[in-house]
Amino acid sequence: MALRKIVLQGEPCLTKVCRPVTEFNGRLHTLLDDLKDTLLDSGGVGLAAPQVGILRRVCVVMNEDDEIIELVNPEIIATDGEQTGLEGCLSVPGKWGIVTRPNRVRVRAQDRDGDWFEAEAEGLTARAFCHEIEHLDGHLFVEHTDHLMTEEELEHQRRSQEVLGRLTAPMAGMDYEEFSLGGMNAAWMRLKAPHGSRHAILYCHGGGYTSGNLGYSRVLSSKLAHVTGYDVLSFEYRLAPEHPYPAAVEDAMRAWDYLMYQGYGAENVAVAGDSAGGNLALVLCRRLKAAGRRMPRALLLMSPWTDMTMSGASYRERVESDPMLTPEYIETVRRAYAGDRDLHDPDLSPLLGDLGSFPPTLIQVGDHEILYSDSASLAAALRAAHVPCRLEVSEGMWHVFQMFPIKKAAAAMDSAARFLLEL
Repeated sequence: MALRKIVLQGEPCLTKVCRPVTEFNGRLHTLLDDLKDTLLDSGGVGLAAPQVGILRRVCVVMNEDDEIIELVNPEIIATDGEQTGLEGCLSVPGKWGIVTRPNRVRVRAQDRDGDWFEAEAEGLTARAFCHEIEHLDGHLFVEHTDHLMTEEELEHQRRSQEVLGRLTAPMAGMDYEEFSLGGMNAAWMRLKAPHGSRHAILYCHGGGYTSGNLGYSRVLSSKLAHVTGYDVLSFEYRLAPEHPYPAAVEDAMRAWDYLMYQGYGAENVAVAGDSAGGNLALVLCRRLKAAGRRMPRALLLMSPWTDMTMSGASYRERVESDPMLTPEYIETVRRAYAGDRDLHDPDLSPLLGDLGSFPPTLIQVGDHEILYSDSASLAAALRAAHVPCRLEVSEGMWHVFQMFPIKKAAAAMDSAARFLLEL
C-alpha cells in the first residue's frame, strides 16, 4: 500500500474515458488499497483511478458513516430527486462551485473479487457517487458550474470584514461585551453613561449569508447605539456554504428569544439589518408572525436583499454604477445559502410573501445599487399591506454606505434615530 500522487486539472488523463476492469487480481487490489490510503490522507470523500493517472473504471467513496466503498466498473442505474450545493475536487484544489446532482442514486458495481452488488445512497454520498463515476467518463465537476469560488475568496471576504470592524469600532463612549449565547458568539454594544432605557436593537449583519462576524457587526452596532442610546445586540449566525438555510434564521430566532428572556419586551426592541441581514430581519418577522408572537417595535433596513429571484430592473440597469456588488456575486452566495430551494419562497425572498401586520419600517438605500429595486419594491409592498414605511434614497451612494465615515452615512444614522424616537 502507498500514497499516490493526485493529478490536477489540465492533465490529459482526467479527460479520457476509462477502460473496464477485466482482471480481478493483485494489481487491482493494490490499486484499491492505494486509492483508499490516498483518500484518507487527502481528507476527501471520494477518489477515482484517473485522478492518480490510472485509466481504469475504479473508484472509492467514503459514506457518511466514514466507511469506504470500493466500486469497480460502477454504473448509476437509478436516480431520484435533486440537490444543489457546494462541491469541490481533489484534482481541482482550492476551488468550489455550486452543482446540482440527484438527491438519491442507486449504483451497480463489482467488488475487488468481481462479484456484482448494488448500493443506494442519498445526500452527500449520492453526490460523491455521481462525482467519482463522472471521473471515469473523463468529466470534472467544473463542467456543471458557471462560477468557481476559491477558498481564498471566501476567507478574504470574511477576514476583510473582521478587519474593518476592528479598525473602526467601537466608538468612544461605548461598552462592548462579547459573550456566548448557547454556543453562538454574540455581543452587546452599550453607552457607557447610564441612561435607564430598556430599549434594544437586534442587529443582523450582512455578508450574503456567507461572511460577516462580530468584528463586522461592530461598525453599525456602534453607530446605532450612539445615535439612539439603545442597547444593541449583534450575533454571529452560522454561515453558508457550511450552514445553508435555515441555519441563519434559527440563530436569529435564538437571539430574539434571548432578548425576550432578558425582559426587554417585543414593543421595546427594533430589528436592524444590512444587505443579507435585512433579508434575515424580514424573515425573522415572518417567523414571529407565523408563530402568533408579538412583532418588534420597528424594522431598520439598510440596502436590504429582499428578492433572491433577482427580478428587479436594477440588477440589469445599475451594474455599471454599483462599485460594491455584481449579479455574479449575488448568484454565487444565494446558491450557497438557498441550495435547490425555490427562490420564490418568502423565507428566501420576503418581498414575495405576506407583509401584513409587519412593524413600521425604515428602508435606506443608495441610488447606485443593483439592489435598489429590492428596496423600492419592498417599500411599495409594505405600503400596499398598510404598513407604515419610509424609503430613503441617498443620491450617489453605494451598498451599505452607512458603514463608511462620510457625511451621508452620519445623516442616515441620524434619520434612523429620529424614526425610532418618533414611534
